[in-house]
Amino acid sequence: MKRILGVVLAAIMVMSLVACGGNSDSGSNGSINTPTIGDNSSQSAASADDQITIPGDSVKKTKYIFNFQKAKSYDKITGDNKYLVDEPDAGNEYVVCFFEVTNVSSEDDFVNPLYLDAYVDDTSVNTATILNKVDGYERLSGDLAAGKKAKGIFAFQVPKGWKKLEFTYKDGYAKDADKYNFEVTPDTLSN
Repeated sequence: MKRILGVVLAAIMVMSLVACGGNSDSGSNGSINTPTIGDNSSQSAASADDQITIPGDSVKKTKYIFNFQKAKSYDKITGDNKYLVDEPDAGNEYVVCFFEVTNVSSEDDFVNPLYLDAYVDDTSVNTATILNKVDGYERLSGDLAAGKKAKGIFAFQVPKGWKKLEFTYKDGYAKDADKYNFEVTPDTLSN
């Protein structure tokens, strides 16, 4: 009986290795939508990835609609508890971006703030951790069921006198993952 079980397990392992194996044929890229002469689909995909969304605009791709409601700057953020105050480092301010996100896919998903890449005046920055709610919004993060919406913020610490904040939400780490590009300048901030 042990011998039969061992043979069955070995067969399953071999089949799984064959199924997971890649195609080493350099002539095939494995793509189903191979462009033909006169087909601009690869150019359209590249330009769709380069689309920039500013406050007041929305962008829709495979999984999400990101409605970029507004962006505001704060010298400090005070919540319901007057003793808990979020303050940026000296010489900095917060730029807080307000979103409503809709999951337009047929599957539940997770909005992950770790998928953000951000730059202020071409210098990399991280998202800021804000402990207070900002205008009733918390950090945009968590499970999002198919067809449902979530509201939240992405916050950044930027040096005073900044010119441009640009950030990208890339839906996962796969090479073909959707990219949502956003841009904020001082003249696009709400009061």
